[in-house]
Amino acid sequence: MIKTLLYLIDDEPVAVLVRGDLEANEAKVQSSLAASAVFPADEETVKRVTGAECGFAGPVNLKEDIKILIDEQLFAYTDMVCGANKTDYHLTGIDPERDIKAFKTGDFTFAHPVINVLTVKEVLNHTEESRSDRFSFWVINIQKQ
Repeated sequence: MIKTLLYLIDDEPVAVLVRGDLEANEAKVQSSLAASAVFPADEETVKRVTGAECGFAGPVNLKEDIKILIDEQLFAYTDMVCGANKTDYHLTGIDPERDIKAFKTGDFTFAHPVINVLTVKEVLNHTEESRSDRFSFWVINIQKQ
């Protein structure tokens, strides 16, 4: 799923597209545009730019010609789903490279730690003390995500 986030960047609406399970890193967005201010768009701006209620924004057929920033991770996927810019509707079959005109592409999400998954055998092969340390590390990494 493509998440379309609308921001006011130096008072201009901009769409930032990220994978649906990720969050945009506003500092990276701000830096990539050398902007002085980045704020989430208000409901009125979202309705004006998309024609839809919040939650149904998409990068295809926006009502206004705005800059679109695409997180580079999206180019690894095809046949995606995104908001249709119509309340209660979504588009399917979206290919970011084919269907979305990007103003800029880059890394616009937060870094995610690698999660270490231990097998039962690995856990049982360690002393009680080392099991506790490795389990804590594993739990901490999941909580950071």
